[in-house]
Amino acid sequence: MKKKLNELITTTEAAKLLGVARRSVQLWMEKGVLRAMKTPGGHRRITRESVEALLKEWNAVMESETVPDQLTLLIVEDDPVFLEFYRGNVTEWGADIRIITAENGFEGLLRIGQQKPDIVIADLKMPMMDGVELIRCIKANQDFSMTHIIAVTAMDDHEIRKRGGLPDDVAIFHKPPPMDQIRKIVEDTLQARRQSNREAI
Repeated sequence: MKKKLNELITTTEAAKLLGVARRSVQLWMEKGVLRAMKTPGGHRRITRESVEALLKEWNAVMESETVPDQLTLLIVEDDPVFLEFYRGNVTEWGADIRIITAENGFEGLLRIGQQKPDIVIADLKMPMMDGVELIRCIKANQDFSMTHIIAVTAMDDHEIRKRGGLPDDVAIFHKPPPMDQIRKIVEDTLQARRQSNREAI
């Protein structure tokens, strides 16, 4: 059975409903996360049903896992050795940090939409969607303007510039990751979160 036209929405409308950039919606359409159809005029439209299903999934995750003073840290890294390196170090800090992970930029973008992390640590060279494009997608969305981004890479500064560079407020570190500096960023962010929550009471 064909979908009625009023059950289809544009990428712009879907982006507003999901609170993400249009580029994110386009990527999710390409990967089948959102179901898309073509109108008789050849325009791509998204089924409202698939958008609402994704929103429902995100809301369920947020309601079940949100803790007021807990910091959510997303690690986007395709190398399992480095992924475990991060996880082991962060766990040893003993702070109130919830760790979520993704193996590439595309998966990271989905996690950001689902979990709305406070801090993102991203490798820059990854399959499917690299960290440079991931960071651009995050920065294109005002809803994530308070998200702290840490880029960790084996690329030198010249190669990063060749890829278009990164925004000035992104902390860039070269591998191996300097965990003492990353820890300071995480702990400062956690302290700011706690202070904000106390002031809101």
